[in-house]
Amino acid sequence: MNVNIEMDLTREEIIKLTQQKKQQLDFTGLNLIGINLSGINLSKADFSNTNLAKANLSETNLTGGRLFRAVLKGAKLSKTNFSKADLWKADLSEADLSEADLRGAKLGFAVLKGAKLSKANFSKANLFKADLLRVNAILVNFNEANLFGVDLRGAFLHFAKFCKTDLKTANLLGADLNMANLSEADLLAARLFRTNLWGANLFKANLREAKLFYVDLTISKAFEANFILAELNNINFEEADLRNADLRGAIVTECNFNKANFSNVNFSGADLTGADFFCVTKNRL
Repeated sequence: MNVNIEMDLTREEIIKLTQQKKQQLDFTGLNLIGINLSGINLSKADFSNTNLAKANLSETNLTGGRLFRAVLKGAKLSKTNFSKADLWKADLSEADLSEADLRGAKLGFAVLKGAKLSKANFSKANLFKADLLRVNAILVNFNEANLFGVDLRGAFLHFAKFCKTDLKTANLLGADLNMANLSEADLLAARLFRTNLWGANLFKANLREAKLFYVDLTISKAFEANFILAELNNINFEEADLRNADLRGAIVTECNFNKANFSNVNFSGADLTGADFFCVTKNRL
């Protein structure tokens, strides 16, 4: 049976409870706004529906913890260990998760709007339809994570890692993915409007039926990428590597392919209205 704590607690009281370690700690529904729990081992503790807004949990161990619908708005969570934690529908808006460990965590429908995610590790995490609006996430790791239907509008994602990541139907309007690694990522039917993919790695990425409007793919590496039935409008592919890419049935309008490498590209059934192929390298139509 869990220890059910029915009143607000101080840092000292929580430390005493962790030292007893008789049962799993249950802090559900408490008001812990602004509390300092930094550096404490709270692995597997239950903070479901708990208000931890503006709390300091930096370097806290919350491995396997339950934070379902927890409020962590504006909280300090740098270097916090959330690996395999349940943060389903949690509010992490404007929180600082820099260098946090969220490997294998459950963040479906979580709100991370405006959060700082630089160098955070979300590998194999589940962020199904999470709100990542305007996150600052330089060097963040989303490798093999589930980002199906996420909102990444206006996100700053320089050098981010999305290898083998599920980004189906994701909204990337205005996102900045300069030099990001999206090799083998699944962007089926994703929306990329005014998205910056300058120098990005899209090796074997799946962009089938994706909508790309005013996207910068200058010097990107998109060899063997799948653009079947995609809508490509006003895209800058200058000096991009598109060897063996598949553009069958794609609608290509007002795109710049100047000095791009098109060795063995498949354009069967594609609409190439207004595409500029000036100085294309090894173009095979």
